[in-house]
Amino acid sequence: MSCSSLQNYLDSFRRSVEARVAYIRSVEELQPVLSDGLGAGIAGPDDMRISARRTAEIIKNEHMVVNKELKIIDGLEKRLKDAAVSLGPRLDARRKLLSFSASWVGGWTIGTGSFGTAILWAKQNKEGTITDRLVLKETRLDEGDWGSLTNFWTTKPNAPKDSR
Repeated sequence: MSCSSLQNYLDSFRRSVEARVAYIRSVEELQPVLSDGLGAGIAGPDDMRISARRTAEIIKNEHMVVNKELKIIDGLEKRLKDAAVSLGPRLDARRKLLSFSASWVGGWTIGTGSFGTAILWAKQNKEGTITDRLVLKETRLDEGDWGSLTNFWTTKPNAPKDSR
């Protein structure tokens, strides 16, 4: 999931929580009506007091849940911003190393095995539509393996260039 997709999800989640807050406030506005015993003709005064108490408990619990959810959203948004700041330079460096334009996004690890890591890249147009996909396999060899004719190569390989 890209940073922008995660941000869209968090925005949607926040709107949902804010809608629940508005609903809770509207129920709170009805509390005096329940407490005053209006509608006693429909139910007895004891039933109204029980209903008012129960409604107050539900509202209190809903406030606790909503506040927890808002704290979770705030925490995730902070982590998302921190990740975007730290990820930006790394992605730029990888794009440069791979000769990719800025329209290539990704660098997401989609699998790791005993001999490397599969990394997903996607190319997007100006509207954000994915127009191409690519999976690269990154393999890390130690010096002993790199020069071993018997393990990996049919001819002696050239020494790798240090990309750092």
